Amino acid sequence: MLPHSLRVLYLHGFASSPASRKAQFFAARLDSQGIRLEIPALDEGDFEHLTVTRQLRLIERLIEGAPAILIGSSLGGYLAALYASKHPEIHRLILLAPAFDFYHLWLSSLGPEAVASWERKGALPIFHHAHLREVPLDFEFMRDAARCPPFPHFVQPALLFHGNHDAVVPVHHSLLFAAAHPNVRLSRLDPVMSSPTYSVPSGSNREVFWSLAGSLQSDRLKVLNGTGSFLATVIFRVTSNDCIRSGRARWQSRSVS
Repeated sequence: MLPHSLRVLYLHGFASSPASRKAQFFAARLDSQGIRLEIPALDEGDFEHLTVTRQLRLIERLIEGAPAILIGSSLGGYLAALYASKHPEIHRLILLAPAFDFYHLWLSSLGPEAVASWERKGALPIFHHAHLREVPLDFEFMRDAARCPPFPHFVQPALLFHGNHDAVVPVHHSLLFAAAHPNVRLSRLDPVMSSPTYSVPSGSNREVFWSLAGSLQSDRLKVLNGTGSFLATVIFRVTSNDCIRSGRARWQSRSVS
């Protein structure tokens, strides 16, 4: 079991929430192994005024300097890396398609005309997956992101998983990051054509769970073996950006005018 003093936090992606299918699936599976997963609402109920800095301050208030493991998906992975770079009490990280170089990802995704329009109007309608509707996001989100380091340096051990064909967060960013950080182990995932999952390199399931649980009894690891192991499914679900991609296409098409 994990030491009682060691907490595990899941940091969800952009325009998502603790109620997301990804977050809840992960929480249920870890709970079955006796691990409590904390999933904060990173927008604190005020998505319109969301910034990277505000999310980092929330994480700091929640952790209160206690030792912790951070699991982060997409923007949540970038937040985990940023936070760990300033907080040595973070023991280790599991990063799932982390959105490194977040500011420039947005610039290239939206294009200069849409960014200029956003700045001029002050807000951009974003499809929020928890609310199932568009919610305005203030341009301060971009100003703040521009001040954040694109590839935050941290020294804690980390496992990084990224789909080779991720169209939202290119795997190239994770390749660059892992190459510059010997403390990071990158597993690149390929879709399996015959089933809705990703092929996981041999041993990765055990590594992920040991990264989380450390001293779990060996019989607990039996559930992680084989092609149907839950972590293979978890890795697929938390690295799949299908929902984000479809939502982003909706608001991008409306933001140019």
